[in-house]
Amino acid sequence: MEDEPQELQLARQRLVEHLKHEGIRDRAVLEAIESVPRHVFVYEHLLERAYDDAPLPIGHGQTISQPYIVAQMTATLCHGKRLKKSVGNRHWMWLSNSRAG
Repeated sequence: MEDEPQELQLARQRLVEHLKHEGIRDRAVLEAIESVPRHVFVYEHLLERAYDDAPLPIGHGQTISQPYIVAQMTATLCHGKRLKKSVGNRHWMWLSNSRAG
C-alpha cells in the first residue's frame, strides 16, 4: 500500500521471510501475504503486533488467524485439496481471493 508507514511495509516483508523459513514455499501465497495489509484487520492498539506470526483478537471472542496457518490453508485450498471450512475472517478471504486471482 502506497500510503502506509514504512515500518508496516518492513514488518510485512519480515513476516514473509519468516514464513519462508518456516517452510511456506508457494510463491503466490507469499506474494499475497506481502500485498495484503493485515494491519487493517486488527485493533489500533495492536498495530505493532499486526505482522507477528500469531493470532490476534478481533472482537466478540474471535481472532484473526496466525499467518502461518493462513498461508498453509491458502496453499492447500489453491492446490485443490479439500479444506474444512473453519475460518470466517475477512483477512483470510482477502488473501485467498488475492491468491486465486
